[in-house]
Amino acid sequence: MPDRHVAQTFARGLSVLRHLNEHNGSTARHLAQRAGLNEVVTRRLLDTLLSQGFVQKNPQTGQYWLQPQISALSSGFREDRWITEIAEPAMKRLGRQVVWPASLVTPSGLTLTVRTNTDEYSPLTIRKTPIGTFYPLVNSASGPTYLAFCDPEERATLVDLLWSIERPSLKSRYQTKAALSAHLATVRRQGYCFFDGPERLSAIAVPVSRDGRAVAALSLRYFTAAMSHREAALRYLDPLTACAAHIEDGLNRAAA
Repeated sequence: MPDRHVAQTFARGLSVLRHLNEHNGSTARHLAQRAGLNEVVTRRLLDTLLSQGFVQKNPQTGQYWLQPQISALSSGFREDRWITEIAEPAMKRLGRQVVWPASLVTPSGLTLTVRTNTDEYSPLTIRKTPIGTFYPLVNSASGPTYLAFCDPEERATLVDLLWSIERPSLKSRYQTKAALSAHLATVRRQGYCFFDGPERLSAIAVPVSRDGRAVAALSLRYFTAAMSHREAALRYLDPLTACAAHIEDGLNRAAA
């Protein structure tokens, strides 16, 4: 029996789309036979896809052809595959080595979004950070790391925007835009960034780059009282940097 919670029309539309992808240029009758659907229903589904620009119909032959717009449905999947296929396995290995929880964030407007982390596997996680959580671009370790290593024109634009619209906490921390830019230059020079955050937690972050420009930041969180910044760098900078380099290698191979 079909699941009542499944949208049958939507499921049938996906079935038609899947079969058209396998046999591009099919007629409605051919697709109906392959999908096991009524031909009238199949034509209605194809008309819907036609109206949305996903398919085109040849009026002389009755054949349906996929249109370039259909590729937009999978673009997000292609872009995000590196998170699950490259970053997550590398971070799990990092987590077993350092124990402290690690997070990977990517830019999203004037914030950063947590794409994956090892919170679930670390016994030292105080509070699990849900995937999709937003991080500020400045008041964090990952934000300045990304800003310091992203494209220079992007960095200049983001700094200008942040300084013009960000909350007073940003300006109280850096006093002037020049001070913020100087901090980013220091991060760029040393290759990493520290931040002492709330809940007595600190973090150290390094960039994850593709073609020499940051696409993400990889951070490690630890108890502020457990060690100084210097001790954290001595213990964890090398494995953190090695993990980022492994992810970068995977990204560059995937792009080749």
